Amino acid sequence: MNAGRLTLGDLLAEDQFNLRMVVAPRGWERRNVTGAHGTEIAHPVRWLGSNWVMLTTGMRLQRKPDAQRELVSELKTGGIAALGFGTGISFEHVPRAVMEQALACDFPVFEIPLSTPFNQVSSFAASSLANSDFLLLRRLLSMQNYLMDSLQAPSPEEEIVRRLASSLDGVIALFLANGQLEALYRRRELHAQPRDTAWAADVWREVQARTPTFQRFTMGDTMIISTPVSVNESIRYWLVAATHRRETANLLARSVLEAAGRVLAVVVTARRITTTQEQAERAYLLEQLIDPDTGIDDRLRQHAAALELDVGAPARGVIVQPRGTEPQSKVGFESAMKRFEQLCARLHAPYLAAEREDGLYAIVQAPIDQLIDRVRELCMQMGAIAGIGRSADSPEQLRVTLSDAQLALKELGQRDTHSPILCFEDFDIADWLLSVSSPEHVTEKAMDMIGPLADKPMLYETLRCYMSHDMDVGKTARVLHLHPNSLRYRLAKTEALLGCPLHRPSTIANLYLAMRVDATLPR
Repeated sequence: MNAGRLTLGDLLAEDQFNLRMVVAPRGWERRNVTGAHGTEIAHPVRWLGSNWVMLTTGMRLQRKPDAQRELVSELKTGGIAALGFGTGISFEHVPRAVMEQALACDFPVFEIPLSTPFNQVSSFAASSLANSDFLLLRRLLSMQNYLMDSLQAPSPEEEIVRRLASSLDGVIALFLANGQLEALYRRRELHAQPRDTAWAADVWREVQARTPTFQRFTMGDTMIISTPVSVNESIRYWLVAATHRRETANLLARSVLEAAGRVLAVVVTARRITTTQEQAERAYLLEQLIDPDTGIDDRLRQHAAALELDVGAPARGVIVQPRGTEPQSKVGFESAMKRFEQLCARLHAPYLAAEREDGLYAIVQAPIDQLIDRVRELCMQMGAIAGIGRSADSPEQLRVTLSDAQLALKELGQRDTHSPILCFEDFDIADWLLSVSSPEHVTEKAMDMIGPLADKPMLYETLRCYMSHDMDVGKTARVLHLHPNSLRYRLAKTEALLGCPLHRPSTIANLYLAMRVDATLPR
């Protein structure tokens, strides 16, 4: 008997019953049998289950060829597996009308000799099915355990696909929820070939055209079964199996595929929990390292080492922010942390990262050229801007490199440039002077310089516009919608308040630096 089921061929193969096929349509021996029952009532289909075998002696069919034909048609339409006709009581042989109609309907009919009691045939079917159900359950449990062992593999998803393919003897494809082919196993090869990519695209179109639940359909001569893998009511993967063995698809594949889906859901959930915990650890450590009141002790060094970060090795501060302050500018920034983690993974770069209200702050240990390229790519994808600080080779310098990154972002906001990124190496002298100076002392000196304009916002804005337009009276007047003489009058008042002429180089340098410092202060 085939593992996991009883077929009509299995029933007829039992020599003890001496059963004989009298109408044998093509493929009759592969028909599933889920039970056998003897009955002489009219319209028996409603009392029998699908794929059952009806046993009869034909007592109500004597001298009724039309009723004999109607019975066969009814059994065929009702999904009955076959008709077992007992001879030697009402009929010496299977009636001609029964055989003619069975031939016309491609419906199996076999003869049961008088020496074989119907109850023995029914009992054999019941015991065989009970035994096959037990074997099927054992096989399913074994396969589930086999799939659970995939959790120990370096890449559980790929291992699940490989084991599933070997269990079902077919092609297994794993799709992400967006249709991207994640893994495919065909003929002992785990990685998809070009021909598989085209095949997978065809399969995905068929899957998407159907209701997002367990699916069974055919493509050519291949049976396709698929199931979604959901976590928190959100589909994360689709598992798809393709096999030429339709009986496998009907019996084991659904249970095994759904079991594999549950294992995948465990993988997704565990990875999400692990990722969340790791993100929290990285954020906490970053805050500790850049906190001026925190001492860098062995405990922090060991914590960093556990995250593959050497606090004594060169690292750079990176800050990524949405371009602009409008709410819509932050829409594409929602996945910043996930994308930044993927960036560091591609660089094989140790990192710490934390999300703050104004953006993503990070410390990264990676070659500067590669870091710039990847951060620029990230900014282009998200519509963001980024600053990258100097190389810091000690824990104390980590705060400095993040300050550089902040200064770079401020400068980007003031420059007329399409570049989404500014690195410490691209600072001009003014940027560099501000980055290496004590913020408290620089701020104090800057406020001394422009303090007289603190309560004169109109004059301060006029001076700022004048400086940003190369001290060109004509350009500045047009931007401010003033007559040139009105602009000159305001500039004269500004000179009087500051106590120094605006055409003197030292005044220009001092004002430029002071206004740069003022632009970085919180409002």
